[in-house]
Amino acid sequence: MTEIELPNDKTDFTVKVPLDGSPYTLRFVWNMRSGWYCQCTAADGVVLCAQRRIISDWSMLIGVVDERAPPGLLMMFDLSGAHRLPGKTAFGSPHQLVYFTLEE
Repeated sequence: MTEIELPNDKTDFTVKVPLDGSPYTLRFVWNMRSGWYCQCTAADGVVLCAQRRIISDWSMLIGVVDERAPPGLLMMFDLSGAHRLPGKTAFGSPHQLVYFTLEE
């Protein structure tokens, strides 16, 4: 399991992360009406999933069938146990982005 640190003071940002040994770029965008969205892009620039709404305790890559996609689970956990959607400044506490490898 890998915890991915995210800033909680920005509303549009990208992070570059290695997932299962391959580099990916994750873009996070805040929408004041409906919450956070994420886009996952492969190293070659191909968008694997665009503007996926982030729902607590649910895989953000579910349904992505591209062979370049990370094989594990990328999830935003609500550490409070309330299963709430992450708010504008919720990254780090109470929400944490976590990646589980296929083996885990």
